[in-house]
Amino acid sequence: WSTDISLLGGQYAWYIAPSFSDNNLSASISNLNQSGSVGSDQTGIGDLFIQPLWLGWRDTHYDLSLGLGVYAPIGDYNEDSNDNVGLGFWTTQIQGAAYRYLDEAQASALMLAATYEMHGSKDGTDITPGDHFTLEYGFSQYLSEKLEVGVAGFSHWQVKHDTGTTLLDNTVDTEVHGIGAQLSYWATPALNLSLKYMSEYGAKARTEGEWISFNLTWIP
Repeated sequence: WSTDISLLGGQYAWYIAPSFSDNNLSASISNLNQSGSVGSDQTGIGDLFIQPLWLGWRDTHYDLSLGLGVYAPIGDYNEDSNDNVGLGFWTTQIQGAAYRYLDEAQASALMLAATYEMHGSKDGTDITPGDHFTLEYGFSQYLSEKLEVGVAGFSHWQVKHDTGTTLLDNTVDTEVHGIGAQLSYWATPALNLSLKYMSEYGAKARTEGEWISFNLTWIP
């Protein structure tokens, strides 16, 4: 929600993002004595992101934003489960983003965003995940007044070790990178539909895969 309030020269806004997850895990197992498969599936409401502070500065050639928010662990989580829809811990997030427009019509833009995450301890354990840093970048181009296309990428690093007495190994930090494309369409002046595809690579100490996101934005 964007307000008319000015704070530090920027426009004040706030943001709430609920989530819904459908997690499915299946794997085959084998050893010298037996073989088989395991599987699990869980669907439900995931963790809730709340950003009470969101400031934006706008000019003809740039857009800047700064946000402070938290992930509330309301999604179902159990330390003994492998199909949780929630992460089981609080996260504080600080994010800054910038758009640089390359023309007066703002049809071409470069984007760069940096996010730093600080995590709390996992429910039911004494384990605290280490801090993470994410860098996102991209280029977008309007082909018409309604249609926008773009390329995007990201890099995500764990910058502090996990802590906790029950950890088997806290010397290996996670890392993953991704590259993809996005398509956005203004169905009406108030309704925007966007589709993004990302393919991950260079993963360390975590899974690596592909993901698709669909976003609907309505501006009253």
